[in-house]
Amino acid sequence: LPDSTPFINWFVAIILLMTPRLLYRLYQNPAEQKVPTLAQMKDINLVDFLERSPPAFNEASIRALVKGKRILITGAGGTIGAALAKKISAFSPGYLCLVDYSESPLYTIGLELKESYPKIPCDSMLGDVIYRERIRHIISSFKPEIVFHAAALKQVPVIEENPSQAVLTNVIGTQNVAEACRDFKVRAMVLISTQEAINPTNTMGATKRLAECYCQSLDVLERKKPNGTRYVCVEFGNILGAEGSVAPLFKKQIEQGGPLTLTHVDMVRHFIPLDEAIALILQALSLTISQDIAPGKVFLLNMEDPIKIIDLAKWLISCAGLNIDEDIKINFTGLRAGEKLIEDLPLGRFTPSAHPQLLLSSPRTMDHGFLIRAFHELEIVAKSQDKTSLTRLLQALVPEYKKEGGLSEIPLEEVS
Repeated sequence: LPDSTPFINWFVAIILLMTPRLLYRLYQNPAEQKVPTLAQMKDINLVDFLERSPPAFNEASIRALVKGKRILITGAGGTIGAALAKKISAFSPGYLCLVDYSESPLYTIGLELKESYPKIPCDSMLGDVIYRERIRHIISSFKPEIVFHAAALKQVPVIEENPSQAVLTNVIGTQNVAEACRDFKVRAMVLISTQEAINPTNTMGATKRLAECYCQSLDVLERKKPNGTRYVCVEFGNILGAEGSVAPLFKKQIEQGGPLTLTHVDMVRHFIPLDEAIALILQALSLTISQDIAPGKVFLLNMEDPIKIIDLAKWLISCAGLNIDEDIKINFTGLRAGEKLIEDLPLGRFTPSAHPQLLLSSPRTMDHGFLIRAFHELEIVAKSQDKTSLTRLLQALVPEYKKEGGLSEIPLEEVS
């Protein structure tokens, strides 16, 4: 047999050359082999985190309200709008009109509905609610019986940097939709609002509170007419897993090997699954129509106890089969401008409704004529791009709006 010593020597030399590189990679990323794939992260059912049973709904009343009706949804390409469109389609509406300013998501939801519900007529209309004449044209042409107004700007940090656009979209846009609903004899308009409107600390909450005020004022006026339009305001908190929310961000960060970024160790939020939120929105509309709810009321989705964001992060890390610090780290970045540490929900102000998960409140209403004049001035200031003047005007119109800045301190508590 030939001498094998040279081959053994070469083999040993190769191993010796590769060992430092392998050790370096292991040292740099000890969790490299444990990082879950994106597909594995998608398999995690976020609803399991809440550990609660879904509430019961009166689907018969919702079906009776929706079946055969002409229904229009603004913001139809967003998380709430698209989910509303799918849920409503399951109740056999007569005709759907989807409105969104963004072409791609509008095309996507339109395609999904045509594939899943081919017998339901469905139009997809490009339109931005800030353009009054475009919205009036769409509503007057389609002649909807029910309008769901889900179009809004919602990301607090982005809005703090772009308050003018938030005012034009959330305030003036809502005014445009609400007035068109009144003028073209829509039976009911549902405003999708937010808990951020309760004692707001940021521009988004203040603009949504003004949107509520306008719908409240119209509801009071229209209630005096024999067949006036009903305006239904529904507030809710964080949709678990919604686009742009914290859970999808955590999933992505885990898939990338971390770290997970949280603003504060004590941050708490109210969460609700998307399908529950949609069902409760429809239930609120049904109650308003069937039980003749007094005008000017605002619905709040009762989302039970708030949840610490750090607990959600730990749960997702555990579901991925990882350990905090050993496999993946959590970093705290500090509160951002306008961000609340704890959501302010003065539940004592709310009264029960016929559904246990729906509460009713009677926030202050404002004179409709005053609001028209105030919104005109607000629009002028917003278009001037003067942030300081705009904030002052918002605070004058919404006295409970107390603007907060982000905290500079970053908590150093140990995470375990």
